[in-house]
Parts: sequence; structure tokens; C-alpha cells
Amino acid sequence: MKEVEAPEVFQMTGKGLWDGRPSLGGIWVAHYDVKDPERVIIRNISNGKSVTGALFRRERVMPGPSIQISSDAAEALGILAGQPTELSIVALRKKEIELPPPPEPAASDQSQAEPAGADAGAVPETPPVDTPAASAPTAEAPRKSSGGFFGLFRSKPKAPAAPTAGTTAPSGAIEQTPLDPVEPQSAPASAGSLARPLIQIATFTAEENANKAAEKARKAALNVRVIRVEGSARPYWRVVIGPATSIEERDAMLAKAKELGFADAYPVSS
Repeated sequence: MKEVEAPEVFQMTGKGLWDGRPSLGGIWVAHYDVKDPERVIIRNISNGKSVTGALFRRERVMPGPSIQISSDAAEALGILAGQPTELSIVALRKKEIELPPPPEPAASDQSQAEPAGADAGAVPETPPVDTPAASAPTAEAPRKSSGGFFGLFRSKPKAPAAPTAGTTAPSGAIEQTPLDPVEPQSAPASAGSLARPLIQIATFTAEENANKAAEKARKAALNVRVIRVEGSARPYWRVVIGPATSIEERDAMLAKAKELGFADAYPVSS
């Protein structure tokens, strides 16, 4: 899986502003036109710096630039407090990398080539012609045996007896034994049944801050992970909890995260 830009989902360019106050939630931007939280790449057009973060809906209409920037996002993009900056925001989506199909195995020489001389020297078979001698087996005259008169009274060879129950079948015969029915097994339920089983509670440019947020969630009995991501300009750290095995469990984790002060937490796929 690889993250690629998805401008068809969300894309915009406009002025952004950091008001100078520290903010929670890590790296994020907010705008009035956003409907659902998105994972985006944010670029500072003036200096070329970029960072990956979250995009949220801006609830309150404020005078000035329409894009609100968090303190961590401003630090990663090199933006000074109170200085309007031209930003480009594009949504991200994960895309599977298609592998080339394996080459088809070469056909066996035995299946492709016919035996040498099969067509050249083949002679078509003809059905046997019935003759009076073949159709009347009892009309053949007795021949004189080498044993003379007494050879007529020699015992004839006995016909092979038919196999009976308990005898061993010929070596060429294949014995068919019914197989036991196989009971179908149902696949166990897993977190893969949810498209977004995890909750991202924050993103930080400082690992120390990410570990503090993770410790806070861990004390609330939440399964938490800190994930290092190599950004285009510098690394950053994502703090996620989960995974959940059902929608109800995921909603409960999201509510718990917001109670802990992570107001910008939202579901993610990984």
C-alpha cells in the first residue's frame, strides 16, 4: 500500500494563518468547506516545505485567511505567527501497488510433440473379417496330439477362478473409498471487517510530545501505538488507538479519546 494524492476527493489553495497560540492535536489545518476529516498533504508554496497531517472542518467564521493552521503544522512548514501564507492542501488515499502477473509455465514437450513416425508409418486398423471357422468354434476337427491315443484323455487346463469376497484385487485395479464429509469452517471475525478500525488521536513533529499523548491514552486502558512517518521534509509521529472489531467499539474508543482532550480524533484505516 502506498499513499498517493487524490485531488478528486479534496484540493484547495488559499491563505492560511497561525494565530501564535499552541494548539492540541498535532499537525492539522481547518477550513469551512470540509465535510469529513481527511488525511492530507499540506504544502507551503512560498518555501516549498510540505508535511502530512489532518484536515478538519472549521466551525467558527473568523476574519482573515480562511485556513486555520495548528502550531505543529506551522512549525513543520516554517510559518511565523500572524503571517498569512499561501498553502496548497490535497487529500491522500492509499493505493495498492499492482504486481506483474507471473509468467505462464511452458507447456511440456511430451504434451506438445507427437512420437516420431506416428503419422508417417501408421497403418489404419481394419475390423477382423468373420470366417466360417471363426464363427463356428465347435466345427474344428480334432488334431492328432503328440501323446497319441492317450493324449485325448489328458486333463484340460482349468479356467482361472473369479475373485471372491476377501481376495486381493489385481494390481491394476483402483479401489474407491468414500471420503468423510468436511465440515465448513467459518472465518473468525477480525478488525479487517471495518474499513477504518483505528482512531488517530494526534500527530506531532516532536517524538516526546507523541509519547506523552500515548502515555495519557495508555493510562485510560486504551491500546495505543506511536507510528513514525518519514515526511517529505522531516519525520513526524502519529498516535493511534485500536483496532476495534465493531462499529460500536470504535465509537466508544472515539468518545473516550475526546473525553481525554483529543478533540480532533477521527477514524483511520491504518
